[in-house]
Amino acid sequence: ISIREFRMIDVQLIVNEASNDSITAAINILSVLKQMFNVAYENDLINKNPAKSIHISKPRRRATEAMSRKDEEVLISHIASQRLKDMVLLMLNTGLRLSELLGLSFDEVDLEKRYICIRHQLSYRRNEEGEYTFAETKNKKSRIIPLNKTAYEILDRNIKKSSISDDLIFVSSLGDAYNRTGFSSSLGYCIEKAKKAGMNLTVQDFQRIFSDIRLQHVV
Repeated sequence: ISIREFRMIDVQLIVNEASNDSITAAINILSVLKQMFNVAYENDLINKNPAKSIHISKPRRRATEAMSRKDEEVLISHIASQRLKDMVLLMLNTGLRLSELLGLSFDEVDLEKRYICIRHQLSYRRNEEGEYTFAETKNKKSRIIPLNKTAYEILDRNIKKSSISDDLIFVSSLGDAYNRTGFSSSLGYCIEKAKKAGMNLTVQDFQRIFSDIRLQHVV
């Protein structure tokens, strides 16, 4: 790839791969890339430095420590809908906010390079025709999330079988966007069933877990 063709997302993927080995390695690589692109910018080889806005997340405790494999299995076993199972597992494996999950569109997913680039979220408001709309992300910045094996398989499966929406990956049987309240209610019902079967987590615990996972994927 030519230095002129480098995009921010290419730099982020390089840094993400390096961080799998160590945070120190990722920091060193990012420093070298920033210096390299600064030289290229100063010599009019590129219009801007694609590494300038890249950040590296500080290591945090694994959110899965707050949710055991057993608890996860109990919960998933009490979700009847395969689509809802996939959506919950995708949240657990990526840290997507609910509004980002419900607004996840085809153009935000790159299965070949195995990442999601979150650029928007589903808006609470609909337009005058009653159609769903998108809004900026909470911090008004895009976010790149690498896909692990579970997240990749979920997206691959749902993208292949999705034929009733031109935009959203997860939609209702009518092809409309999911209602946030309805989704939360359905998940809450499944959590209560799982608790009766021995799961030790509450709805509030899940909210904290999703928040912890999201912090691990902030870039």
